[in-house]
Amino acid sequence: MLTYFASEPERATVERLPDRTLLVALNDNIRRVDDAVGPEGESSEQWEADRYTLVIPTLPGIERSVEANFDEWLRKAKSAPVPEATDRERLNDLEAAMIEIASIVGGE
Repeated sequence: MLTYFASEPERATVERLPDRTLLVALNDNIRRVDDAVGPEGESSEQWEADRYTLVIPTLPGIERSVEANFDEWLRKAKSAPVPEATDRERLNDLEAAMIEIASIVGGE
């Protein structure tokens, strides 16, 4: 999935999740895009990359394996099926977006 970053992202990160699993995030095609201009005219750099993620069981040495075998991990992440959001998740996301929009336009 195309993802935007405020600074140059690392090619790979491994993050521990609370349920004794790891989130492996792999960034491919990392590139700097035109500087973003804020509402007050300030400029900030912006990066984008194709991000792929895997959730795997916690195993020793995974961080080193991901760094040493980046291309293999990326190939595995690209071929992993993308989980479809459930109706409940979609409804929760829609509700959260409506609340945020209402707070911006002054609704209650």
